[in-house]
Amino acid sequence: MKENFTSTEFTEIATPKLSFLPEKGFTRKHSLEYNSSTVCNLVYAGSHVAFVVSLDIRDQCIDDMVVKVCDGALCDEFVQGGYSSSLYEYLVQHKGYRGSPSGYYKATDNPRATKLEHRLNGFVSLLLNVGTCLLEDKLDVFMGLDPDEPILGRS
Repeated sequence: MKENFTSTEFTEIATPKLSFLPEKGFTRKHSLEYNSSTVCNLVYAGSHVAFVVSLDIRDQCIDDMVVKVCDGALCDEFVQGGYSSSLYEYLVQHKGYRGSPSGYYKATDNPRATKLEHRLNGFVSLLLNVGTCLLEDKLDVFMGLDPDEPILGRS
């Protein structure tokens, strides 16, 4: 079973697994994606929420981030009023989730899957089963998360 993936293989495997995001109204933002010899990512953005799924080729680490979108741009935690964290961290800290980082997906569900496929399947399961509030792409999922931002947020 293959365990080391290139950026091309990551994209070929991840894109179909994330194909439900455009169906939910998220657009793939090729202009925000990067692909280097060490890191590559896929970016899907809506009006208020974006998802960034990346692979660090050196250690084969897969990461997923939930990022706030402000005026059409991704606003991470380094921008005033911005927000970004892993999907799991967001759900634990802000929605009270106490389950598995893989949602309802278990590696035994698909024993022939690679490590990359397991991680992506877990992200999809967590998002579709627990993170549905994010898929609604509403601003209120970020209200009150930035201590400098008023609870009512910005319109």
